[in-house]
Amino acid sequence: MEKALAKGRIRYFLKENQVLQIGGNQTVAVCNQWGIGNIGPFLDIARHLGYEITAQ
Repeated sequence: MEKALAKGRIRYFLKENQVLQIGGNQTVAVCNQWGIGNIGPFLDIARHLGYEITAQ
């Protein structure tokens, strides 16, 4: 989160209802700059974690 805020760019979902709370009481901001060239690894990890991914 701190890194995203320090960059001063609106390239991350930073609103309270958009950030992720993970183990160890950490907060994570997700980048909003996804495209066909870089979304694959993110989706692979999400599937590995048990999330069901469907096309819209």
